[in-house]
Amino acid sequence: MAQSSLELLVLLRWCRVGVEFRLHALIILAMIEHLQYVFSCKHCSWPIRLLAQTLGQPFGNPAHRSIRVDSVGAACSHCRHVANYSLHKNSPDYDPLGRAEVSAPSKETVAVVRLGCVEGSCKTPLEVFAAWSATTTVEERSADIKTWLWDGLHCPQGHEIKAPRNWIGDPPVC
Repeated sequence: MAQSSLELLVLLRWCRVGVEFRLHALIILAMIEHLQYVFSCKHCSWPIRLLAQTLGQPFGNPAHRSIRVDSVGAACSHCRHVANYSLHKNSPDYDPLGRAEVSAPSKETVAVVRLGCVEGSCKTPLEVFAAWSATTTVEERSADIKTWLWDGLHCPQGHEIKAPRNWIGDPPVC
């Protein structure tokens, strides 16, 4: 549970609020902790589920976002392609089949790498995420990253992003 969630639970316990209010607060906390963004892979249509809290809530209420981006990069666990995805309708990466859903996450969402684009003056990186089982080792994750197909990526400003060739042979530890 996130630190702020724990603080809220402690506050609710000691505050003089009704049982009904506490119950509603707990339900909301559970929903926030289980909110996932689900994208449809652009190559094979496999669902890509990413935990919203790990992504920084980029597609939620603007007041609750911890990052300000139009799209994120995500790796498909089925076909191995990495692509840009967005739930913002005005984004060129908008996924019309994408959605937010509340369900118990079956995998951990991991921020793998933050990539810059070929435009040297651009300061808007693309964060790439993946989902793995909690029992997946660092070695298994590194081996998995080596199989990814990096094509057609671009930064949120639309500039091309090249595959991170400097670590394809030795991916970062996730």
